[in-house]
Amino acid sequence: MPTWIECHLEVTGPSNEIEFFAGMALGQGDRNYLEFNDLLPLPEELNLEKNSATELIYKAKYSDDEVVKTLLELDWIKRKASNRQELIEFAISRSPECEEAADKYKSNYDKYGFTTWKDWCEKNWGTKWSAQQTRLTSASVPGIKTQTALHYYFNTIWAPPIPLFKIVGYNYNKLEFLLEYRSIVENYTGRLLVRHGQIVQDERRKIDETVNEEVTVTGE
Repeated sequence: MPTWIECHLEVTGPSNEIEFFAGMALGQGDRNYLEFNDLLPLPEELNLEKNSATELIYKAKYSDDEVVKTLLELDWIKRKASNRQELIEFAISRSPECEEAADKYKSNYDKYGFTTWKDWCEKNWGTKWSAQQTRLTSASVPGIKTQTALHYYFNTIWAPPIPLFKIVGYNYNKLEFLLEYRSIVENYTGRLLVRHGQIVQDERRKIDETVNEEVTVTGE
């Protein structure tokens, strides 16, 4: 079973900028108010699934000698191959239909530093999927008629989308982003505050502690 992270994102700023952000964040489909792929798009070439057969061909053809040596020491492989070329031939003979995907892995890694969507998303979004079960409310900021606040309530899987909103906060630097999150299963809570493109607060602590377990504050 996946671990779900409960998230609340508050986005505050000039009403016209808020309206623009809300439109950019809006994905297709019913109640898809916060689409990560619209805020920070996944390169289309990375939209490949990982599988063991493709991984073996990719590693046989393109990994360094240490990785190949480790593969050749596996019992089920060393009976069939004793060097890289034999390993390549063995891997392709098992699943010839996967060779093209393995070559795409290499092209993707050279271009993006990742072979498939999953690793890219976890690095750039902080989580493998976009926001789930999203609710959205908005309101004027009390005392400031030209300011509006959006409140997104959503879940992510395994981890909060911290890397994403550091980038989004920088890109939409006329707005303030406050991301608050918690994991009941893993017993932590945290918050990220990005104001006018600058990271003001980035902290996480255990739910049952009053002292922060980890705090990072930077102006960069």
